[in-house]
Amino acid sequence: MDSKVTVHFSGWTASGKLFQTTVMDGQPATMPLGTALPGWREALPLLTPGDKVRVWIPAALAYGTKPPSKRIPAGNLVYEIELLKVD
Repeated sequence: MDSKVTVHFSGWTASGKLFQTTVMDGQPATMPLGTALPGWREALPLLTPGDKVRVWIPAALAYGTKPPSKRIPAGNLVYEIELLKVD
C-alpha cells in the first residue's frame, strides 16, 4: 500500500454521468495506492503498467450513499482506468 500509482481514468455514475476524467484533461493522476478508493485498492494490484480496465465499484467501496460533499458522487460508480506506472 506504500506504492504510488500513476493512472489515467474516467469515472461515471451508475446513470452514466461523467463526473471526473484525467483523459480529457491530458494529465494523469499520481497518488499513493493506500489513499485510493477501496474499489481501486482491490483492482489496481491486479494490473500491470499498460493495462486498461473498466471496473464497476459498489457504493460501499466508493464514496458511499451519502458522501460528505455534493461534488462527490453517491452510489455505485464505473471507472475506466489505465495503469501507467507504479513506484
